[in-house]
Amino acid sequence: MSLPHSDYDPHRHLHTAGVCGLFSLDLWTFFDAAILSAHTHPPYGEPGYSVPVHTSFVDWAPPLRTLLGMQL
Repeated sequence: MSLPHSDYDPHRHLHTAGVCGLFSLDLWTFFDAAILSAHTHPPYGEPGYSVPVHTSFVDWAPPLRTLLGMQL
C-alpha cells in the first residue's frame, strides 16, 4: 500500500517568490530613478548645462498599469 499522490510542489512557491521579488526590485529601481531625476539640478558653476534625463508622466504610465495588473 502506498501513500496518495500529493500535488504540492515546493518549487512552485520558490518560483512565485522569485518573480515577485524581481518585480518589486524592478519597481523600486524605477521609482528611485524617477524621484532622483525629478530632483536633479545642473552642476554648480555651470548654469548652462542642462540635465540630460527627466522623467515625465508618460514614463510613469507603464509601470503603474503593470502594478495595477499585478494587483488584480
